[in-house]
Amino acid sequence: MLVSKRVVRPFSDPRWEFELKWDGYRAIVTISNGRFVVMSRNANDLTDRFPSLAGLQSDVHGHEVVLDGEIVVFDKDGNPDFLGVARRRPATFIAFDVLVDNGVEVVRRVLEERRAILERVVPTDTRRIMRSRSFGSDGLTLWAEIVSRGLEGMVAKRRGSLYRPGERTRDWLRIKTGAARASERERFR
Repeated sequence: MLVSKRVVRPFSDPRWEFELKWDGYRAIVTISNGRFVVMSRNANDLTDRFPSLAGLQSDVHGHEVVLDGEIVVFDKDGNPDFLGVARRRPATFIAFDVLVDNGVEVVRRVLEERRAILERVVPTDTRRIMRSRSFGSDGLTLWAEIVSRGLEGMVAKRRGSLYRPGERTRDWLRIKTGAARASERERFR
């Protein structure tokens, strides 16, 4: 599922959940038969580019899953470092959705059900995999924290929404800080 390209201002709303927007490479991780594969959203195999993820399959406690998320490198202060990802430093996969759990496609289940499945699949954070956390419906409070820490932004996800593979939808909204937009311009100069 892709976030809407629509420019959105920060907001709070009980019909929405908010989580951090991770600054890394978007990826789909498939864990099956004791192995894992990392694919870009353009279907490029990234598995060998991130050797620090080796052993990831042991962190999901026997689940055979397909996860949507972001490959992230953290700086010394614990903040995402996009250049670290580009330079292939040791990375962590941040899972923010589950598409398949033990052979059962779950994309037609609502966000809250998929989040509960993800909590079972990734019950604890490890150096290789973490679960993106919901900060509830108070987007404005999260936004203030994001701005104070100089982070990229947040994603608003509509409660009750389904996962729509490959579609851009208004059920997921990307809300970026001005600092993030400026840093993106710097990356591509």
